[in-house]
Amino acid sequence: MTHRTWFACLLVSLAVPVVFFPWADLGADPWAKAQPGTGSTPVESVSNQLRTRVDLFFNELDTASSSSMPFEKLLLGGPLEGSGTSESVDSLKSHFETVKKQFGPYFGYELIDEKSVGRNPDLVLMRYLYKCEKHPVVWYFTFYRRPSAPNNWVIVDVRFDTNLAVLML
Repeated sequence: MTHRTWFACLLVSLAVPVVFFPWADLGADPWAKAQPGTGSTPVESVSNQLRTRVDLFFNELDTASSSSMPFEKLLLGGPLEGSGTSESVDSLKSHFETVKKQFGPYFGYELIDEKSVGRNPDLVLMRYLYKCEKHPVVWYFTFYRRPSAPNNWVIVDVRFDTNLAVLML
């Protein structure tokens, strides 16, 4: 191969990716593309759906005379509903009632962070700051998408913590 031919091949090999790269969608994650007509990605759609469930929980927790009904609605259909875990859920409810009395009225909440696990995702972890008059409370929600029912998200863990050092983790 002559120097001219070698140089021409080199120029073509460098020019082709530069010319076509802006139009190429190499290695793009199809999951991250917007769905037609929705204006959001599937991940955002799932996130919004689960955030709405947490919103309803916090709003009902604030307005309900007892914390029992909001917890029951939140846990409906998941592994935390029913007899096997009723003791731990009852403990969570009673601990929340104690915290509510100790820290005063609730004034709002905000999402601290959210993590999705899996490509589609199949597991979503959310952490919220629940603002009471005297002290904030950190809430944790873990949602799981069942393989047998891909549109049905269940809550597999819910807990809260008054130790603010956990915010630094």
